[in-house]
Amino acid sequence: GRTEDPRPFPEVSDGQALEIQATFNDWFASKRKGRGTRFLTFRRDRRVWMLVRHGLPMRREGKHQDSGETATELYRPQQHDVLVYDEDSGEIGVHTSTKGETELYLNTLGFILFNDPDHFGKGAKYNFDPLLNDGPDALACDDIEGIDRVVLVEVQKYWGGFAEREIRKADDLFAAFADRWPDRLRGGRITSVGFKVRFTNSSKDRSVTIRLPNIARYDRDDDSVLIEQWLAARGFCTPGGE
Repeated sequence: GRTEDPRPFPEVSDGQALEIQATFNDWFASKRKGRGTRFLTFRRDRRVWMLVRHGLPMRREGKHQDSGETATELYRPQQHDVLVYDEDSGEIGVHTSTKGETELYLNTLGFILFNDPDHFGKGAKYNFDPLLNDGPDALACDDIEGIDRVVLVEVQKYWGGFAEREIRKADDLFAAFADRWPDRLRGGRITSVGFKVRFTNSSKDRSVTIRLPNIARYDRDDDSVLIEQWLAARGFCTPGGE
């Protein structure tokens, strides 16, 4: 989401935190994910990090005992979701597993902290035009200190009709496509792409997945700052998106 007039993120009072947790509890309980939600905030530089700790649906599993007997364990798994607000741009990033949770978080925070449930707009944040227009050049990263290489390894397309989907994977798709990349990327609608990224401080590639309209998944949350810089520099980010 993005504010039209970027401003500092307000200090969250104890009362507001309880109100946020109560709203989250009601929603999670309605989804059979239990109550007991916790909402925590901490600041680092010009970013505000928010942690939402909540339950998932109950899970039943067989349990092995040292006596050789078996038993059944019923428990509720725990999930941690992360939101990051950038005070310079007024944008908020949401790292969660469902669209419903994303909308819950943005609407609730907008309403309780800014008195406006639509404070964080609903536009799409990402687009894949650079891949279609620039091909391999869209993966350039010389200008981003901390990233040595970006390789396109997966493209998912939606063809409509009978909900036909197509997934193309390779160690390096642009190497596989060669000069035919414009034709190979045309047709259908690209809904998700996967990159392998080599960070300067790492000897192994790490995965990044971008899914429209506004989901980014990283192997490590710490990667998000550099990746967002790179996505913006190449034009994958839409100004004013969610």
